[in-house]
Order: sequence, then structure tokens, then C-alpha cells
Amino acid sequence: MRKWLILILIGWLALIPAAAFADVDIDVDIHKTKDKTVKEKLLKFKAALILALVVQITDKAAESETLVNQTNENNFEFDLVHKSKSEAKSIAGAGITSMFLVAWVMRGLSRLQASGTVNVRNAVGTTGTVYLRIPAHGTGRGKVTVEVQGRSMEFPAVTDGDTLETGTQVTVEAVEGEDLLKVARS
Repeated sequence: MRKWLILILIGWLALIPAAAFADVDIDVDIHKTKDKTVKEKLLKFKAALILALVVQITDKAAESETLVNQTNENNFEFDLVHKSKSEAKSIAGAGITSMFLVAWVMRGLSRLQASGTVNVRNAVGTTGTVYLRIPAHGTGRGKVTVEVQGRSMEFPAVTDGDTLETGTQVTVEAVEGEDLLKVARS
């Protein structure tokens, strides 16, 4: 029992350096559904790396304890036969416990993720500033800077009214297509 607790402690201590070395901060701007799959793959990679490290450290701890028992005991053959079953149970118990704990932590971390995808439809009704001149009566496109979901973003824009010069305050009336904003002077 005591060996089992020591192996679990070693497994938990292994999580500290594993978390330090496995902490990968990658900011990826991917649109739509690909964003979620990249984050999931990174989380799975971190979990696999941590699990591999825990298994390796647990294996090394069991191996070193077996070598100590072999050199310290007079009855070499009996010690290996007798203690190998209890050691195997301890190692299996520590490994399974560590695996479940890592899975539980990773599950909790996956609940913290949020989609960073901006929904352009949320721009309707907000005000912004003309960045590039917008030609009159929908004859061409310009650009506007609008704050959407807490982010300042640029979008192509058209207007049904007169020409809107750079710096003019506008209100977003509608979204046409995927990201074309229809704006009017505020």
C-alpha cells in the first residue's frame, strides 16, 4: 500500500514538469469548424505527452525499487517471484489512477475553451468609422472599422446614400453575403 501511494505521488509530481514543458501556446486564426479541431488536437497532444511522462517515471520508479530489492535480499529468486505481483499491482494502480486524473483534468480544461469565431451578424446596429472611402449608391466598396464581440475589426462596406469619406461615423444596417456590411451615415 505504501509503495502504491509513493508511486501515485511520483506520478503527480511528474505532472508539474510535464505541464511546464507541454504548455504550448499557439494562436491560430482559423475560421468556422477547423478552429475547434485544432484546439482539440492540441489538448489531446498535451494529454498524451503527460500520460507518457507519468508512465515512464512510474516504470523507472518500479524498476529501481526491484533492483534495490534484488541486491539487498539473500533469497534473490523468492523475492522476485513474491514481490513482482505486488509491484505489478502497485504500478497498475498508480498508472490507472494517474490516467483517470489526467483525463479528469483534461476534461475540465476542455470545458474552458471558447470559440473565437466572430459572427459578422452581431455587427448589425453597431457604429463604426469609415477606414477607406465608400463610393455612393453601392457603386463600389470601401472599408469600415467596427467593434464586434469586443474586437475592433475591418470589413468591406457599401452604402445606398452619398459617398462616405474616411473618418465618417456610420451605423451598420445589414450584412450582405459573408462579410459585406451595408452602412449609413450616423
